[in-house]
Amino acid sequence: MHGNTPPQILADAERWYVRLKAADCHPEERMEFERWHAVPEHAAAFARTEAMWQSLGSLAHREDMERLTQQVFTDTAHRPRSMARRVFIAASVVGAVSGGVLLYTAERKEPTVIYATQAGERKTFDLTDGSVLALNVATEVEIRFSDRARHVTLRRGEALFKVAHDKTRPFTVATADGEVVALGTRFQVRDDDARITVTLLEGSVAVNRPELQQRTLLVPGEQLNFVTGETAVARRNVDTDVVSSWSTGRLRFRGTPLAEVLAEVNRYSARKIRIDDSSLHGTPINGAFAIGDSESVADALTVLLNLHVSHQDDLSIVLARRMKPL
Repeated sequence: MHGNTPPQILADAERWYVRLKAADCHPEERMEFERWHAVPEHAAAFARTEAMWQSLGSLAHREDMERLTQQVFTDTAHRPRSMARRVFIAASVVGAVSGGVLLYTAERKEPTVIYATQAGERKTFDLTDGSVLALNVATEVEIRFSDRARHVTLRRGEALFKVAHDKTRPFTVATADGEVVALGTRFQVRDDDARITVTLLEGSVAVNRPELQQRTLLVPGEQLNFVTGETAVARRNVDTDVVSSWSTGRLRFRGTPLAEVLAEVNRYSARKIRIDDSSLHGTPINGAFAIGDSESVADALTVLLNLHVSHQDDLSIVLARRMKPL
């Protein structure tokens, strides 16, 4: 889905900015603004609007610019919101100044960048805003930064984001269903065959699904899981060290069912480990294993659970209970 801030929110931010500057702005209006501003996405939009106006700098005090500014304040007190927006844009985006010089505050965009990893490959990238992007195996993201916003689209796979704080440029990660909005935080997003998982490691994020009119705020240690197009969501507390351990090169497990351990281990190696006894699937496992080393994982499990290991012609490794002596 498209990762831009909804136009209505931007329009509201612009309207509030000029209303707060107006001489006839009443205390009731300011209280209403505080309630509106308490929503993170609204606060980010207002910060962008404020930064754009302040970017006029000394030109804002020129006689012709002051006249235009005053016209904006006057119009927003009496005209519909749509008219206020048109006047504000006329003043701040393409401001006409004397001497035939035009002031442009049009959005400056950086070139779009694609980062990707193949099966069994993990990479870390330093982004131009100071953020750090870690890609898990078989992952692809699109980066679109500008001087007003930072947009990332997760096309497939799993990515961990350590976001550099910038209140004027919200950091948005769009998925196949919804988007994650943050200002400065650390979180990861996974798209696994239309199942979206968002895990917050530090800070705070909002998970928006506009088409379903859903908005969820997460706190550190929380994970949100949902299927594309479905209204049901699962929200739970998780061990963040375990969930993000892939970024360290070792997979950590604490009381994790064996079936889940093997599903995760098998993501990183062409050599898959299987169990031929379903009664073992729920066995809790604790430990840390090097990513991509299926042989070592299988050896550790045989010792830990007293299992028998066999290697198959298809290169898979099968674990089974040891036969009891007669």
